[in-house]
Amino acid sequence: MIAGLKRLLPQGLKERTKRLMKKWALGSPDCAISFSSNGQDLMLSYLFFYKGTGRYVDVGAHHPSRGSNSYLLYLKGWRGINIDPLPGCMKEFQRVRPLDVNLEIGIAEHEGTATYFVMPGAGDMNTFSPEFLEKMHVGRDLAKPTEVRTRPLQAIFDEHVPPAETIDVLMIDVEGYELEVLKSNDWEKYRPVVIMAEHHDELSVEIYKTEIVRYLSLHRYRLISKTPSELVFLDHSYELHPTGVIAKFLTAN
Repeated sequence: MIAGLKRLLPQGLKERTKRLMKKWALGSPDCAISFSSNGQDLMLSYLFFYKGTGRYVDVGAHHPSRGSNSYLLYLKGWRGINIDPLPGCMKEFQRVRPLDVNLEIGIAEHEGTATYFVMPGAGDMNTFSPEFLEKMHVGRDLAKPTEVRTRPLQAIFDEHVPPAETIDVLMIDVEGYELEVLKSNDWEKYRPVVIMAEHHDELSVEIYKTEIVRYLSLHRYRLISKTPSELVFLDHSYELHPTGVIAKFLTAN
């Protein structure tokens, strides 16, 4: 019903209504709503400001809205694939994001099974990597080892991404297992425009020596930004406009 009313309203009135609602709810019509932990979704929205709608793949999606890097894009009309191996987690995705493809599975270089360490509480520290738990000073003895099914990214893309369609954003938040996820893709066949991968270390020149940066550099991606918890890469065939948006979509408008 709300979607039907939005289609009937003139564009100018829709924008005024949106600003009034923001002022009422947030105190200012210029506030931006974010669902991410530290504004990652706003960064992505800005990079693709002139894109309109697009396609994302969210690996380690965890929850359909809370702390989500892709939910804001979903509300903007984007669609994509949400992937998380936590048993039972996709019931809520199916309820909140029925227009996405929602897969309850882990990502690995080979199809099979792997041990997934499920932490108590919100579950945002669940991981395939026991080394990650040690690095984050989380007691491994608190984790519940669970066997889950795994598939490579390439196999997921072969099944769910139409041949002529571009993946605009690949988001990877898998608590220390990011490189393994990246290695499961076919980089000649599937080239996301932007890759956002979890990384908690401080920004320094040492970042360019990390395995993820070196690996993606070999596959013709360059590091363009860092948030407190993510590295952001851009395919070398794309350029940033001086304003910070992806130039190709700006010129297309």
